[in-house]
Amino acid sequence: MNDPLDIISGSTELLDRIAPLWEQQRDYHASVNATWARTMRAITFPKRRDELVSSVRSPADFRVHIALVDGVDVGYAISIVPPNNAGVIESLFVREDLRGRRIGERLLHAAIAWLRDERKTSKITLSVLIGNDAALRFYERHGFAARTTQMQLLDG
Repeated sequence: MNDPLDIISGSTELLDRIAPLWEQQRDYHASVNATWARTMRAITFPKRRDELVSSVRSPADFRVHIALVDGVDVGYAISIVPPNNAGVIESLFVREDLRGRRIGERLLHAAIAWLRDERKTSKITLSVLIGNDAALRFYERHGFAARTTQMQLLDG
């Protein structure tokens, strides 16, 4: 990769900074899954931010990694440690025009290192939206394997 890549890390204080990228991810998810598109588009960043923050005991259980290329935010990973001490990679996104440059890989490795090495989590899980086949392949290449398929009632 020719672009100078930096990754900054922090806790909930970095959440508002990723709002534009999160909105791109939401729109991408809506485009790959017609069943949930309307539901996805109805979610606002403030609502999702509040859900994420309330899912942990304290800011120490929350990590945001932001990837910057030439000083511009281009991707992020959000990891949490809920009360059960199982690490969760809640979200990982890289701008579509910069995919394939190993930015996602660097973010994933940063998230795993924080969960495994700093937080000593018992396991690490993540969810992939049905239809997001590229993400599924990406995570499989990095050692993740599907264990179950979770389903949700359409009206709830």
